[in-house]
Amino acid sequence: MDLAGRRCYETITDDAEAAGQRALWGRLQDYYNCGLTYDMGTEQIAFTPAVLSTFLQADEGGNLLTDPSGRLIIAEGQVERWVEDLAAQYNTCGTEKEFLASRGDTVLVEYSTYGTELDEDAEKAYLRETLEKILSYQWKKEESHIPVYKQEGFVRGLDDIGDTYIEVDMTEQHMYYYVDGELKLDTDVVTGKTAGRRRGTPEGINFVYNKQRNRVLRGADYATPVKYWMPVNGAVGIHDADWRREFGGEIYKKNGSHGCVNTPPKIMAELYDMVEVGTPVIMFY
Repeated sequence: MDLAGRRCYETITDDAEAAGQRALWGRLQDYYNCGLTYDMGTEQIAFTPAVLSTFLQADEGGNLLTDPSGRLIIAEGQVERWVEDLAAQYNTCGTEKEFLASRGDTVLVEYSTYGTELDEDAEKAYLRETLEKILSYQWKKEESHIPVYKQEGFVRGLDDIGDTYIEVDMTEQHMYYYVDGELKLDTDVVTGKTAGRRRGTPEGINFVYNKQRNRVLRGADYATPVKYWMPVNGAVGIHDADWRREFGGEIYKKNGSHGCVNTPPKIMAELYDMVEVGTPVIMFY
């Protein structure tokens, strides 16, 4: 058959439905390629199409819904649930942690003054506003978002203690200081008295919230000058004790401190210079 000079193809014009689907597809591609990432510290949560699709309203058949202008609609409840699930993974305040002690066993220690807590209200507002910007073509950049915290740990991530911390084993009466997983210092100590008027050092995951030189520690029945003071939980802290000649063993039971961690002066001077404010302190029996 001679087709010379004949038109073999016919141009088909989109009808309204096809045009609408094509426009929707274009909007989806812009939305899915937004480049948003949640920076959680040791973990990065990329907003892939699989994640982003969960924030869009759809009917019972799974068809995406749009407003009268044809714009996709954010499912508010899904945004809130996503942030709540994120907080459930990363919040540690008021929870317990299984901690592998240097002595070889695993102990369960409660977060006390230390811990991580996301500001869920702030994050819900941020995520809603950001998704609306993306759908409104007001988003022209990739972004790595660090969430807002009500309380932030020394390390951001699922493990907010990390590899740099002070460990006080009150059963063994021994203290360890690790930096990036490497033992930098360890020593016998004397913790709170447990016999008679019980002043045992409280268990918990705390942190060094200050460092002071030449401080006088005061209580109802004492005023004790120390050269190095690192408070970790109210009036409980780690300090030198030059009045002691021996440390470790069972001294703490009958002749322990008022709750603080008494440390040999020479060792305390080294520790003081090495430790940063914010360093986690895990204390347990």
